[in-house]
Amino acid sequence: MAWEPNIEITTDEMHRFFLREAYKYAYRLSDDPMTKVGAEIVKKTLKGYIVIGYGVNHIPHSVDETIDDCSSEGILSLLTDRNWKINSIHHAERAAIQWTREVMREDPREKTMYMPWIPCDSCADEIIAAGIIELIGHKQMILKTPERWHESTNKAIEKLKQENIKLLMYDGSIGGAFSVFNGEVWQP
Repeated sequence: MAWEPNIEITTDEMHRFFLREAYKYAYRLSDDPMTKVGAEIVKKTLKGYIVIGYGVNHIPHSVDETIDDCSSEGILSLLTDRNWKINSIHHAERAAIQWTREVMREDPREKTMYMPWIPCDSCADEIIAAGIIELIGHKQMILKTPERWHESTNKAIEKLKQENIKLLMYDGSIGGAFSVFNGEVWQP
């Protein structure tokens, strides 16, 4: 049986641009060879919408310094170790929130986060704490969510809804970008 998260669908073309940028950013900069995830935080200005924060799933610098084998093969073996990765990878949502605050010196409260996938349970807590008011994902990527993530993402969806964070899934082709999900390259 296919997983169908209870998230409102949108076909508003405005969302394609920001989702495309999140995909492109992740494809270029994510350390994860199995699933490249990007997120961006967008604010509305008098002149339109601008991105004020980017993030990708990556190895935190503190962990990077403790890796014994820093060769490409050594890092790749760690990144394909699911248990190590779950406990060590810095998720895209957290990275985007951190970038917004520390690099851009912006407040993420009352802003929109674009993230093609759905956040895990702990990232939902970060999104709530940051004051993000809207999360927009990409239906075609969200529906690829492996069963092993359903419990965590279902909890995340519930938490976000309880906090009145608007959840939308853009339904449609993104074009102009590539992604890697579960080790397979695809074009969203």
